[in-house]
Amino acid sequence: MKNYLLFLFGLILSTTVLAQTPQGISHQAVMRDSDNNLIIESPIGLQVSILQGAHDGNAVYVETHQLTSNQNGLITYIIGEGVAVEGVFEEIDWSDGPYWLETKADPTGGTDYSISGVTKFLSVPYAIHASTADKAETLKDGSHLGEIIYWDGENWVPITPGEHNQTLRLCDGVPTWGPCLYELVLFTDPLDGGSVTGEGEYEEGTEVSITAIPNQGWEFAGWTGDTDNVDDVDSGQTTVTMPADNISLTANFQEEVVPTLFSLHLEVHPEGAGAVLGEGEYEEGELVNVTATANQGWEFVNWTGDTQHLNDANSAEAIVTMPADNILLTAVFQQSEDPEPGTVTDIDGNVYQTVIIGNQEWMAENLRVTRYNNEDEIPTGLSNTEWSNTTSGAYAIYNNDDNILEAYGKLYNWYAVDDSRGLCPEGWSVPSDADWTALVNYVVSQGFPNSNVTNGAGNALKSCRQVGHPDGGDCDTSEHPRWNSHGTHSGFDEFGFSALPGGGRWSGGSFYDVGGGGIWWSATEGSGTSAWYRGMFSSIGDVYRGNYGKRDGFSLRCFRDLD
Repeated sequence: MKNYLLFLFGLILSTTVLAQTPQGISHQAVMRDSDNNLIIESPIGLQVSILQGAHDGNAVYVETHQLTSNQNGLITYIIGEGVAVEGVFEEIDWSDGPYWLETKADPTGGTDYSISGVTKFLSVPYAIHASTADKAETLKDGSHLGEIIYWDGENWVPITPGEHNQTLRLCDGVPTWGPCLYELVLFTDPLDGGSVTGEGEYEEGTEVSITAIPNQGWEFAGWTGDTDNVDDVDSGQTTVTMPADNISLTANFQEEVVPTLFSLHLEVHPEGAGAVLGEGEYEEGELVNVTATANQGWEFVNWTGDTQHLNDANSAEAIVTMPADNILLTAVFQQSEDPEPGTVTDIDGNVYQTVIIGNQEWMAENLRVTRYNNEDEIPTGLSNTEWSNTTSGAYAIYNNDDNILEAYGKLYNWYAVDDSRGLCPEGWSVPSDADWTALVNYVVSQGFPNSNVTNGAGNALKSCRQVGHPDGGDCDTSEHPRWNSHGTHSGFDEFGFSALPGGGRWSGGSFYDVGGGGIWWSATEGSGTSAWYRGMFSSIGDVYRGNYGKRDGFSLRCFRDLD
């Protein structure tokens, strides 16, 4: 069993006050068992012994008490007022010390004492010592009359004015130099529920921050004990204003109640026609907002599935009242009769203008996304060596220049293009080699041959922004984004595709040809180490088809088929 905590109380009097001699010392103790748990509201059998000379000295006085601990495990009693077993308390010669206090306790209220503690008397009340014949002999010459004196445990010590730069205070009856300190004791219930901070000794009026920290699987449930001076008993972080007394507080914890969650799963039909929000896990009775957003060229029709939990199955913005079960809802879309170009937004929130060419809708800008559609980051910032060795998806910014990034977008290796997590916005795709061919064939069908002539298919798809463009106006510019000057070939952007020359990054890591050429990946593999692309260049008028190594970095345009 562990010893309990002892608090001693005494008196200090002037030598001129000799009447009404007290014959007892107030004492308190906090009772705990071997597991450090408080012994609360229980009968306590107590034996008190005063030992002379040492902690194992002879007992000059022994008494017993029958007590009951309070709700904080505290017992209070007066030494000298118990049932005397040996000696006479009033006859103790306190000047013949030092003296030690031995306490033994039986937490069942009997005399089978299993808890013990020994502590030294640091001072003894003057009035008690003054009642002995020895004290009368000591002061018979009147040498200390009119002075304040106190017993320091071995001698009577006079207090000379000006001798100390601190004030001698009576702290709980004990003369003390400096401020009175009172003990703040913190406990936890149960012991494994958490921990506490803030315990210590403080002056009266001190505002002490105390914190209860729950362990995993527990939560704070309030402070109990001496709560009169606690700012907020329901807060795990609060303040105690210390009174002129020792106090104890218990941080109570209870096991966390983990609610049962049910799954709300949302799907889109047909795939790629739109997007849905609100999917997740929720408690029974929780109100969940679900939203269906149509992609360009599509429109919302209704919700199907477990619609009995919806407030309106025909509204794209509806409310689900979660049942005690997993449920599935499908947002159904249909194609708009007259698709119009507009915008599309990637997972980063980048908004791109789109253009319809034949039966295809294309981004009119190069892709700038930094994450796959599952929100995984796409690696970037690779050194030349890292770029040349990687076989995983990555992107680069031309010469790490943010101005070039804003003008031309990012450069992706083909491993990123081919990653199953997806680069293009929901409902959009990386064009295959056949999709590029369909685009070029449509441009050719509109009178722009895919050959190196001024009205070739490449010039028809290029932006007109060019250094020294013959049409002048906004087309004639030297600021990025723009094509390099050429005496024969100039873009005239017949279809709004606005192709711009973002250059590339070779598999070895070096950057090249911004302003001179634009190269765009397809989703089609050419061989084990290469894939097909389309290129347009400032010096030629057609659209070039070829394949490059998968480690090269090129631009990307996403599209969707309107058939």
